[in-house]
Amino acid sequence: AQTAEAAEAAWDDDTLSDDELRKAIAESKAHGMELELEELARKLVPSEEYRKDCQRAVLFLKSAFSQEFQRGVPFMHGSPRIEMGGSAVQNTELEGSDLDVVCSSLAGTHEEQESKMARFWEKICSPPHSNNLEATDAMRFFPHAPCQFSVKLKDLRAPGAKLHVHVILDSPSAEPSKSLDSVIGQLCDCYS
Repeated sequence: AQTAEAAEAAWDDDTLSDDELRKAIAESKAHGMELELEELARKLVPSEEYRKDCQRAVLFLKSAFSQEFQRGVPFMHGSPRIEMGGSAVQNTELEGSDLDVVCSSLAGTHEEQESKMARFWEKICSPPHSNNLEATDAMRFFPHAPCQFSVKLKDLRAPGAKLHVHVILDSPSAEPSKSLDSVIGQLCDCYS
């Protein structure tokens, strides 16, 4: 087996046979494609800044959410909660992708839940929450769960860059530990 330096020197000296030259070119192209794929993967992997922005957005939403929904013991089983969902939970998010947050375990009829979500929207639209978040109409429509509205995280460091968050109302399930996101996350983990 020839070393890379010896192959390059032989190639430069034009002493390779046609088959050896084809092999050297193929290996060089394959190595170049690997480098390009590695660079592309680095661009797609969520940055630390993106992850921090996701955490900030969820914290701001939790603050407004707790004012409207959480009465009594907030961490009791079955109490209302808001948490990351979608690709962030599935570990399939990409740099700059939108964030889904899921509101779950909301008590009451569908109309009562809609009314509470409207009040949640109003809280986000007023100070102090409106200093960090900008509520908009729903920007995504999911067949498995209604997107109530979307929110943009205001970023004072980079005014043009905004994280979009979609607030989804989760329907109650018989087995809360098996959400659609957890199932997809498990499937993705099997093949990674």
